[in-house]
Amino acid sequence: MEKDLAFQLGNKLISSQRKHLHYDRVVKMAERYTKLITGEGCGSMLIRYNPRESAEAMEQRERITQVITSAMAESLMTPFDRAARSNKVKKRFEFGDSKKNEAVQNMIRNFYGSKLKDTRGLDEWFNTRFKHLSFFDPNAWVVTEWENLGKDKEVEPYPYDIPARDAWDFLYKRNELRYLFVHKDITVEYLQDNGDVKEVDGDKYVLYEEDNTIVWCEVCVKLMQRDGIVIDESYQQLLQEGGKNFIVSFYTPNLGYAAAVRIGYKEDGATNGETYVNPFHAAMPFFLKSIKAVSEQDLSMTQHAFPQKLQYVEKCEGAPGTGGKPKGCHQGYVRGTTDKCTACDGKGYKYHTTAQDVILLPMPENKADMIDLNGMLVYKSPDIDLLKFQQEYIDGLKEQAHLAVFNSQMFLQPAIAKTATEIEYNTEGVYTAVRPYTAQISTIAKIQVYTFARLAGVAKPEDGEIVHIYPADPKLKTMGMLLAELKTANDSGGPSFLRDNINSDIAAIVYEGDPIGYMKYNISRRFFPFTGKSSDEITMLMASEFVSKFNKVLYANFENIFAEINLETPQFWYLNSINKQWEIVRAKVDEIMKEIDAGAPVINFNITKDTASTADDNNPVDTEDTIDTDQLNQDAGTDDQSGVVIISKNEE
Repeated sequence: MEKDLAFQLGNKLISSQRKHLHYDRVVKMAERYTKLITGEGCGSMLIRYNPRESAEAMEQRERITQVITSAMAESLMTPFDRAARSNKVKKRFEFGDSKKNEAVQNMIRNFYGSKLKDTRGLDEWFNTRFKHLSFFDPNAWVVTEWENLGKDKEVEPYPYDIPARDAWDFLYKRNELRYLFVHKDITVEYLQDNGDVKEVDGDKYVLYEEDNTIVWCEVCVKLMQRDGIVIDESYQQLLQEGGKNFIVSFYTPNLGYAAAVRIGYKEDGATNGETYVNPFHAAMPFFLKSIKAVSEQDLSMTQHAFPQKLQYVEKCEGAPGTGGKPKGCHQGYVRGTTDKCTACDGKGYKYHTTAQDVILLPMPENKADMIDLNGMLVYKSPDIDLLKFQQEYIDGLKEQAHLAVFNSQMFLQPAIAKTATEIEYNTEGVYTAVRPYTAQISTIAKIQVYTFARLAGVAKPEDGEIVHIYPADPKLKTMGMLLAELKTANDSGGPSFLRDNINSDIAAIVYEGDPIGYMKYNISRRFFPFTGKSSDEITMLMASEFVSKFNKVLYANFENIFAEINLETPQFWYLNSINKQWEIVRAKVDEIMKEIDAGAPVINFNITKDTASTADDNNPVDTEDTIDTDQLNQDAGTDDQSGVVIISKNEE
C-alpha cells in the first residue's frame, strides 16, 4: 500500500475509534482465562442462587472460598509444556551464504531473554511468552520489531507482544494479513498554565501494514516548545486529531508483508473460526462448575465439619458485689439493670473459657445421689457423607476436565496404564491434543526465521531451506510407563528396534537437564553390539559361535572401555566423524584382545595347609588331595578364540 494511503487509513481508524467485530468477546475471554488460571478474582464468578442468601452472606462466602482452578489449569498445561520442550525437534535453515546464515543464527540466539541469565533466543520465547499467551490470551499478537543500529551493524530483532485488548482492528485477504491497527494507553506529560508538568492518560496508535509501519504518539506541543524539542521532518510530522497533538513517525520495513502473527491456533466456533480459544477451552464448563462446588464445600467445612459440644451448665449467679455477695444475674444482665453481667459476658450461664477451667461439683453424702459425669458433656461429630460426596464430585470435575481436553487421565492417574496397549490408548489422546500446539510453534518459528533472513539481506528466503518439525511422538510418557512398556516388549518377544526406542526414551528422562550426559549416552550407544536385545538374548549370543570375539569382548568390557576413553581422549565425544570415533573404540578392544591372547586367566583351586585350619572338624581337609591346577589347565586346554579356560563336565 502506498504511504499516503496507509496514512489515510490510520487517520480514519483513529477518528472512528473502530474495533473489529469480535473485539469485546476476545477481551472478555482473555479476562476469564486469566482469572481461572491464576485463581485471582474467581470469587466474582460465584452466583447467588439461594434467595435466602443475603448480600452479606454472599460476600462472606466469597471470602471463605478457595478456588482450585489454578491447580486444574496447571495440570492441563503441563503436557503442552513438556511437548514443546522436546529435545528431538528438527531445526535447520540454509540460504546459500555462510555470512547470512551466521547473521540469521545470531538473530535466533539473541531474539529474547537476558544475557546475564543466559536465557536468550527464539526457543526461550516459545517456552515462556508464547506458552503464557497461548493459554491466557490466544488472540494476542507478536510483532517482530528491530532498531536500525547503523550500516555496519547487524540488525537485532525482538518480539513485541500485543494483547487482544490493544489489537483494535485487523484485516485478512486471501489468508494474508493486510494490516494490524494497535492502540496503547500511555502516560503523557502536559505543561500546565502555572508552569507545572502533569502526567495524564494519553494514546498511542500503530498501523502495521504490508509496506509501511506508522506510529501516532500523543505529545504536548507546549512542552516540546519549552524544551526545544523538534521533530525529524525526514520521517516525522506533527498532526492534530480529535483535539490532541500527535507526532507521526513513518517507517518502511521493506519486507513486503506485515511482520505480525496471531498466537492462537484453536479456532473459536462461536466466531466461525475468525478468532481463537485457548488449548483447554473444552474444559471451561468444568472449571466454572468447580468454583460453585468448591465454594459449597468450603462453606460446609467451615460451618459444620467440626465436633459439636453439648454440656449441662449452671445458671450464672452474677459477679461479686459489695461485701463479696454476687450482684445477681438475670439472663445475662445485672438484675434490675440493663448492664451486661461481667461474670458470664451476657450469656447467662457458667461455661469454660480456657483449658484451665474446671467444673466443680459438690460430693454428695449418698452414693445414689451422684451424677453420671458422662452425661454432663458430650461431643457429637457431624455426618460427613455430604462432605465425601462433595469431594468426590470435585475430583470428578478434575477428571472430566482432562477427558475433555486429552480424552485421557494419564496425568491424573499415571498408574492407570498397566499394559503397553493401555499406555498407547491413554497417550494417543494426549498426543492428539498437543500436536496442533507444537505445529503452531513450528509455523511461527519458520515465519520468524523467514523474517530474520530478509533482515539479513536474503532476497528470496523461500528459495532456501527452513525446517522446524516436532517429532510425531512428543515423548510424554513417565518412567513408570516406559518401564511397563519395556517389560511388555520383553515378555512378548517384541522386535529389538522397539526395545531400543523404549530404552532411548528412558535415557532421555534420566539425562533430562544434562545435555552433555545425554550426548555421551547417544554416542556410546552407537557402538553397543547388541542394541535392543534382551538379557536372555545377549546371554545366548555370548555363548554362540556365530558372534565374533570382537563383539563379545566389546560387550563384556563396554563400560570400562568408554570410561577409559573419557579419561584418555576427552575430545572423543566432540569428534565430527564417526569413523574417527570407531577407530578409537576398535583400538581399545584390540588392546584387550591382545591381553587375553597373551595368556589365559588361570583359576587357582589349591587349598594349602594354611587354609586347612578353616575346615570343619567333621570334614577335615586332606592335603594329599589338593587339586593340581597346572595339570587341570593342561588337560582341559584353552579355546584359542576366546582365551577362556574350558573344563569338561566328564572330567573330575
